[in-house]
Amino acid sequence: MDLVLHPNPILRTHAVSVDRVGKRERRLLKQLLKHMRRWKGLGLAAPQVGCLERLIVAEVDGNGLQWANPTALDGNGTDYMEEGCLSLPGNFVGIHRASRVWIRALDVEGRTVERKLEGLLARVVQHEIDHLNGVLIIDHGPVVRRQAPEQVNA
Repeated sequence: MDLVLHPNPILRTHAVSVDRVGKRERRLLKQLLKHMRRWKGLGLAAPQVGCLERLIVAEVDGNGLQWANPTALDGNGTDYMEEGCLSLPGNFVGIHRASRVWIRALDVEGRTVERKLEGLLARVVQHEIDHLNGVLIIDHGPVVRRQAPEQVNA
């Protein structure tokens, strides 16, 4: 599994919905989680490894998730933070996002789940949903800071 880097056009493509979470999807979610950790990320979407399916993983402070077809149903509050992205190494963009979001998705067993997320995990999931829709951090505004790729951990 290789990380897809900008400006690869796959990052601008809308991912397709998953009909069901079966053995193949569970294996892919497990691989996404493994590689996200290896690359020291907080989240990873399937398009970032060249797979155009609506699958994401995220993990913040030991609170992890593996979801198919995540959708933000509602969001409120606002929060500002500089975000980085594994697919745009070394670039950070200041982004306003909802500080609390209500998400509906399919879990690894294929069950529909609804979950309220807050803080950094809410931000990470919104970032990964953007990836599923072909949206990158650079679409939210100009790069405000750059650092060496080996120092990126977002």
